[in-house]
Amino acid sequence: MGQAIVHYVQHILRPKLTALGAYDLLEIPDNQVVVRYGLGTSDTTLLLMVYTPIQHHNLMPNPFSVRIARGTAWGFDEPCVFAQGVTQTKSHHAIVLTVLKLLIEHQIPVPGTLYVAINNEGRSSHACSNAILQALDRPPDFAILLTATAQRHCQLIGADIVTGR
Repeated sequence: MGQAIVHYVQHILRPKLTALGAYDLLEIPDNQVVVRYGLGTSDTTLLLMVYTPIQHHNLMPNPFSVRIARGTAWGFDEPCVFAQGVTQTKSHHAIVLTVLKLLIEHQIPVPGTLYVAINNEGRSSHACSNAILQALDRPPDFAILLTATAQRHCQLIGADIVTGR
């Protein structure tokens, strides 16, 4: 596991999660983290998963840097995310952090369980995904993998594909 990814997960993402009030964190091998949210009063589960590795990060001067600023110069009068590799992973991290922030701030009751996984898979071995799935209380009924595609949208993956159910 590269030092940059360990730093990003442990010193950037983890503090952001706890600052939001996400304290139910599952420690997963290989520097991975899963947030567990919900009342658990139903068996329904949803897994949102984001990747940390970005392609060719070893060729970028500062691949894990990110800043949020107003996008007025580009025609957007609102906060925008600026970073290298933003379409590959960072926008997805902002999305799941925003979802968690809204759920926690507004104390939205989720009868089942929502898992938000920070996945460090970078070798296409599925070892990190398998470690995450094995650590969950039960297999997810559905999983959403937020990742870049040629169409610049997130891929939806049914839990039967991810978990073999």
